[in-house]
Amino acid sequence: MWKGRILGYEYELLQDFAKDIGVRLEIIVAPEHDDFIEILNDGKADIAANLLAITPKREQQGMRFSSPTHTARVGIVSGKGRGVKNLQALTGRTVCVREGSSHYDLLQKIQQQVPDVKFEKVPESTDIQQIFDKIVQGECDLTFADDLTVNMERSWRSDIELSLDLKDDHDHAWMMRQTNPQLVSAVNDFLKKKKTKKRQQQLYSKYFDSPKRSRPEITELTAKGKISPYDDLVQEYAGEYDFDWRLVVAQMFQESSFNPKAKSWVGARGLMQVMPDTGKQVGESNLFDPETSVRAGLKYLDWLHRKFVNREDIAPDNEMWFTLAAYNAGLGHVYDAKELATEMGWDRKVWFGNVERAMLLLSQKKYYRKARYGYARGQEPVDYVRKIEARYRTYVALLDAYRRHNQVTLVVPYRPGFKSASG
Repeated sequence: MWKGRILGYEYELLQDFAKDIGVRLEIIVAPEHDDFIEILNDGKADIAANLLAITPKREQQGMRFSSPTHTARVGIVSGKGRGVKNLQALTGRTVCVREGSSHYDLLQKIQQQVPDVKFEKVPESTDIQQIFDKIVQGECDLTFADDLTVNMERSWRSDIELSLDLKDDHDHAWMMRQTNPQLVSAVNDFLKKKKTKKRQQQLYSKYFDSPKRSRPEITELTAKGKISPYDDLVQEYAGEYDFDWRLVVAQMFQESSFNPKAKSWVGARGLMQVMPDTGKQVGESNLFDPETSVRAGLKYLDWLHRKFVNREDIAPDNEMWFTLAAYNAGLGHVYDAKELATEMGWDRKVWFGNVERAMLLLSQKKYYRKARYGYARGQEPVDYVRKIEARYRTYVALLDAYRRHNQVTLVVPYRPGFKSASG
C-alpha cells in the first residue's frame, strides 16, 4: 500500500495477465509464507506470486512453476557498516533465516565451509522486511536475501546493505498446481509475448532499479532570505487554505527536494508528489507545473486536514501531524494506528510518542492482521513526519534570525486551529 494504492511488481504483472486472458484478478494475502502451497492445493487460489524461488522441494509437493519472471542473486544482508567481505568472516557471526525458506538450504552448504557460522531460526510468519528491522534493531546479526528485495527496501531506507554476493543466483517464477497444466501454459504464453517482456523491463526499473532519494537538510537561507525557490507561490496558496507556509515548504522539500519535475517510482509527480489519480480528484492535471502541483497538494492536504479538525478534541498541532502522516501513508492507516493506540493504552489524540508508536506496530503481523486497512510500513510515515517537523523548526529559526538581522517583518499566514511549534 502506498498513499492508498496497491502496488507491486507481481501485482501489476498479474493484472496484465488477468486482462490478457479476460478474467478478474482477485488477491488473497497468505497469512504465513508456508501457506502458499496449502492455499493452492485447497483451490482457494490458482497462482502464488511472491518472488518465489523454483525449488525441488516445492515441486515434490505438487507444485509447478512458470517460466522465470526474473533472476535474482542472493547475498548477505547486514546493518550498515556491519557486513562481511568474505565467507571466512562469517566465523562467529549469526545468520537469521526461516527454516522453511530456500535460504536455509544455502546456509547448510555454507556451514560445511565455515563450521563456526551460527544459525538463528526465526518464525515462519516473519517476512524478510521484519528480519531487516530486527537486524537494524540489533535483534539479529545477518540474514540472506536476494538483491531485488534489498533494492526495494533501499528505495526508502539506508540502514541495511548487501555486503557479500554468495554466487547463488536463482530464478523467480509464479507457482501453480501441477494438476492445472492449462493455466501454466497460459502463463508461459503470456510471459513469451514481446509486450510482456517490455512491460517486465518497465516494472523491473520501477520497483528494483529506482535510486534512493537523497535529501540533505537545509541549513541556510538564500541571500534574499528565501527557504525555497517557491516561497511566494507557497505563501499564496497556503494563505488561501490557512496553512503555515513554512510547514508546507518543509513538506515540499521532503517530497521532492524542490524539483518540479520529480517523479517517484510509483508515479507521484511534481513538487508536492501528488499521484495522478489524486490530482484528478482535486481537479488538477498538469502536476509537473509548479503552481499546479502546489495548488493540488494544498487541496489534498486541506481535504485530509478536515478529517481531523474538530474531531475528538485533538490539539491543533496534532491535527497537522496526523494530516501529514495521512498524506504519506493514507488516511486508513492513520485511522488504524489511532485505534491501535487506544488498544495499547496510548493517547490516540497525540501523534509523537503515541499514535506514531502504534503506526510502527502495523508492520507486525500480530497487529496488522486485526487492522481494517491491513499492513502498513509504519517506519516511512513516522520518519516522514519527524523530518518535516525538524525541518520546519529549522526554517522558523532561520527566518526569525534573518528577520532580526535585517530588521524586516515577514508576513506569516495564520492557520486557525494550528499553532506553530515555535509558538
